Amino acid sequence: MIDASSLLGLISLTAVGLVGLHRHQRPKRRRHVEIRQHDVLDCLPVGIVIISDAGRIQYANAAFQAIVGRLDGSLIGVPMDDLGWIRSTPLRQPWLPTADEYRLLLEQPSRQRRVLSMRARRLSRDSVQEDTDHNTRRFDKLTVIAMRDVTDDEHYRAEVELILAQNRRRQDEHQERVEQLKLLTQVDALTECGNRRALADQADLLYDESTESSTPLSCIMFDIDHFKSVNDTHGHAAGDEVLRQVSAALRGTFAAVGQVYRYGGEEFCVLLPGHQAAESCRTAEQVRSTIESMRVDVTDTREQVSPTVSVGVSDLTLGATSAEELIAQADKCLYIAKRRGRNQVVLYNEEVANARVRRSDSNGSFLR
Repeated sequence: MIDASSLLGLISLTAVGLVGLHRHQRPKRRRHVEIRQHDVLDCLPVGIVIISDAGRIQYANAAFQAIVGRLDGSLIGVPMDDLGWIRSTPLRQPWLPTADEYRLLLEQPSRQRRVLSMRARRLSRDSVQEDTDHNTRRFDKLTVIAMRDVTDDEHYRAEVELILAQNRRRQDEHQERVEQLKLLTQVDALTECGNRRALADQADLLYDESTESSTPLSCIMFDIDHFKSVNDTHGHAAGDEVLRQVSAALRGTFAAVGQVYRYGGEEFCVLLPGHQAAESCRTAEQVRSTIESMRVDVTDTREQVSPTVSVGVSDLTLGATSAEELIAQADKCLYIAKRRGRNQVVLYNEEVANARVRRSDSNGSFLR
């Protein structure tokens, strides 16, 4: 396709001859082929129109006549404003000379609308036109306009943008499904806490971040006391309700500072970035007291369950060399708490470190 900007450079040099053809030409002695300028411009696929300073059309090539739907040769002298332009600022003439290429919407006489790309340039010198009575008229400022019909281009661009938007939407929907599936695989359905897999994914990350930045990281383990007897006495529905209410208390307490995970069965793990052991012990004691005051209604009976929890706490200053070891320290404290009578908080220390614990012992017994 011929570039409109390049055409304007050529047309600006020849347009004066289109509006001021000489009546007499010096005869040539040698034979030559006479080519009229307007015949050349009529062959161009780009619409060319020349307008006076008053905005009236002085010349329009065949391509321009086809673009505006006026093939009857009636454009000469017609104001450019009268051609059915649709624009947001009708008082502004968009064909005033400018270096920019801009687009307009034109409604043809057939009511069909076309998108046009247009560029205008002022002629560099005055021009003169001679009428049939041999009178001359000077036009001080003529403007040459090159115009392309880009309707099909716009439709193609719109179709491409639609396809791209649909692809982006599908990608977003796919990503959303991936996130939902990831959530399903990392969240415990009963308690809405992170599950063991989520803990495995996050624990090493938090440990590495804390050790690299020399910031605190603590771990708290909670275990519901005598949970098996709740299931045996009141049924698993009651046990599930105890798990839901205890986990809700944990999530509510640590929502803004850490993540709660269901470690397994009735045991929960909490990782607290930026928290040292002393601060975590105080928070753990508050949670323990809150849970101790709970009364969980047993379905279809008037009975209530009063759960308690045993708690173990450790942090990075107590010798853990990995996230797994940090969790193991807090877990060992939890079993010591059970051995000491349950419903209490135990902080990892040398005594706990030296204790031998049989993790399979549900009563939390340990050997020294």
